[in-house]
Amino acid sequence: MNRASLSDSDGEMAIVGVYEDWNLAYVDRVHLEQNGIQAFVLDHYVVCTCPLWAPAVGGVKLVVVNRDSSSATELLVARGHAFRESCPSCSGSRVHKSQPGRRLAFACILVLNFPVGRSRPELRCEDCGHVWRG
Repeated sequence: MNRASLSDSDGEMAIVGVYEDWNLAYVDRVHLEQNGIQAFVLDHYVVCTCPLWAPAVGGVKLVVVNRDSSSATELLVARGHAFRESCPSCSGSRVHKSQPGRRLAFACILVLNFPVGRSRPELRCEDCGHVWRG
């Protein structure tokens, strides 16, 4: 990601897509940019260099500025490429996936040269903080 192209006033970044295939992440990035949303692809170099590390870094991530996250998600849902989930507690739509065993997998890669185990992703609601398994 070219961090120099973002000013401090742009705010924090939000992950709008996580991919195993970096090509699809770039296709979606171009789609978002054609619709006027500045998007960046993260961790694609790691996944391209060593695909076994993809679980350790959480896959290739497509990120946008927070203020554009809802419109970017809507565009990706319309294409069928986005994760869409609502919180069972508050029915909020600001839900993000996280990999709880990601650090352990990365440590195993460094020590054993391959990831150990796969855990189901956790889903976290940013509105109420509720966490559940996906």
